[in-house]
Amino acid sequence: MSVLTRQRKRKFIRDTATKLYPTLSKSQAREKVTSMDATWTKVIEGREITTWKVLLKDKNLNAFNIYVELVDNSVDAKAREVSVHIKTYNDTRVISGMDVADNGRGMTDEEVEKRALEFPETQFEYTDDSVGANGYGLKGILMRLGFGDYLITKTQSEKDWRMYKFTLIDKEGNRYDASELYQYYKPSHGKFLDYKYMQQDIEKIEVNRYDISEEELLSLTNERFAEYDSGTYLSVVGMEDNQIQLSAKEFDTVQKMASIFYGQMDFTLNFKINEEEEQTLSAPKFPIKGYPRMFKDLPKFEKIKSKTSGNSYQAHYFFTLSEKHQRVESEDYDAYVPNNQQWEVISSKGAKQRKDGQYIIVFDENKRYVTHFKFRGNGTFWGTKHNNMNIILFAKNKLKNLDRVKFLGFADDIEEKEIRKEVHAILTEDEQNKKRYLNPNWDASKQEEISQTEQLVQNIINDVDKYRSRYIEIVADEVESVRITTKMIKDEGNWVITKGNRYGNQIDIDQNDLKVIWELENEESTASKDHLEKINLWYDEIIQEHQDDIEWIVWVAKSHGFEKRLRDLLKNKPCTNPSFKGFKLIRWKDFRCDEDEMNVRTILANK
Repeated sequence: MSVLTRQRKRKFIRDTATKLYPTLSKSQAREKVTSMDATWTKVIEGREITTWKVLLKDKNLNAFNIYVELVDNSVDAKAREVSVHIKTYNDTRVISGMDVADNGRGMTDEEVEKRALEFPETQFEYTDDSVGANGYGLKGILMRLGFGDYLITKTQSEKDWRMYKFTLIDKEGNRYDASELYQYYKPSHGKFLDYKYMQQDIEKIEVNRYDISEEELLSLTNERFAEYDSGTYLSVVGMEDNQIQLSAKEFDTVQKMASIFYGQMDFTLNFKINEEEEQTLSAPKFPIKGYPRMFKDLPKFEKIKSKTSGNSYQAHYFFTLSEKHQRVESEDYDAYVPNNQQWEVISSKGAKQRKDGQYIIVFDENKRYVTHFKFRGNGTFWGTKHNNMNIILFAKNKLKNLDRVKFLGFADDIEEKEIRKEVHAILTEDEQNKKRYLNPNWDASKQEEISQTEQLVQNIINDVDKYRSRYIEIVADEVESVRITTKMIKDEGNWVITKGNRYGNQIDIDQNDLKVIWELENEESTASKDHLEKINLWYDEIIQEHQDDIEWIVWVAKSHGFEKRLRDLLKNKPCTNPSFKGFKLIRWKDFRCDEDEMNVRTILANK
């Protein structure tokens, strides 16, 4: 044995002793490790390791999903409790290691050898009752993050715990812990001499099995795991160039993703990052009264089926909370769910749209999150009777087209399109007929606004408090496409109030084709960000995209606080419609105040 090889072996024994026996002196710990006899040894080499290294570098694994396969396998093992501990290198956000522990049925010696350690096997072989990849996912995670340090497991029928210790060996016979290596040689490392790389230099993986005592079990795991009757504990150490890293703000995101992914499943998932306090994750709250923890408590939607894949889904639905009609529940939801989870910024000027409404959310048959997408591909709302509606789908059987490389997303977009088409068809029929899924809060608000709209028209026709003269002064005199007369305005048959089409609450003199869109808010409502979003949508779709022959958009509310943003909107999106003149901001009281107190603001389109 060369001097270098002997030095490497001594270092390996020294490092292993420190991990196994941290409470003993260095000499006592080294003596115990040296005297440990492996009851079983397996060497992975040759074509096995070559094939594995080529196929299992999964660049799609990241900090948000690298633990998923291990947790899935724990669920397969019927674990009722699973713990994930992610660690990072000092002063960096690069993941330095991960421990995953469960109290499942454990793995037999044969299962470890035939599943966890058959490294050439790269195809996932799901059984009918499986959630995870039945052990195969272990090898991909080992290579992506670094490599395994040790695996500890025991079945209920066994008395002693077994530890499988991983050792990496190069062609000279030098032995390494994964933390001593880099994954791949890259010139950008700036490191050339005395560095070893997993991909280029490691030719063998040695796995030694040891029967360990309760003292050794406790030093290698933790008090909770040491009390289990059975289970599995895997410790993975990272390599510094694994490129799986977190920013400071992403710590919360990792835990949030775990909560979304596993929150509906019937087991306890504990999550910890570095030395932060461990958290037991629960399902995200749905924004409805009562906040049911499981989606099975939600009202049922019609069943959905994909003709291409054959996947069928049981469906549920819920509506986003109404600030006006569910104030208490809405305030509670606001306190629970961070603002950035409720809203997303959609423009450089700070315009926002809701993130918690109008989604289709898909779970697999184990109630595990798969994906979510908007009702419509362009991100706009669906229809008018179902605004802020969300559909929850969970598969009735094992999904046939899951692609695990894409974090359990759909393998292609065919399934998404088919689901969206089915949901649209149901809601279109629903709007035209029974209206089973009508949002009661939306309807209550709209009925009140429609009633006020109708009253405004009557006041203009009857010239209550000079409403007609104000209407002519504010609007009619500036419409060039048609000449508006007092006689026309007084004829109630000329007025049409549309209720809920793409123009909102529109007032029109139908036979003369008056080119004005009215957006009327509730008399007690101040113009809000939501209202501005709708005005923005009208401008984009009706004025710009469809080039409709509209001259003015009139916005009536109690007051307006978004004049500057509206001007910025026109500045950033110069108008290409030759007919459109701009916006008029009118307060409800402008129709019934003295003329010298009117405060109508006109915002001209930038062309």
